[in-house]
Amino acid sequence: MKKIVTLPVHGVGNTEMNFAEELGGNLSRELGEILWQWIKFYPNFYQKLIIYHKSIL
Repeated sequence: MKKIVTLPVHGVGNTEMNFAEELGGNLSRELGEILWQWIKFYPNFYQKLIIYHKSIL
C-alpha cells in the first residue's frame, strides 16, 4: 500500500500567482534531492475563482 500526504497551502488576501515558487524552492533545498524526488509539488492558484464568486453574491 502506498501512502500519500497532502499539504494544502494558501495565501491570505490578494495572493500573487507565483505564491508557491519560494515555498517550493525552500522545501526542495531543506529536504534535499533524495527526498524531494519523491514529492509532487503542484501549486493551485484559485484567487480568481474566489474573486469571481464574491462579485456575483
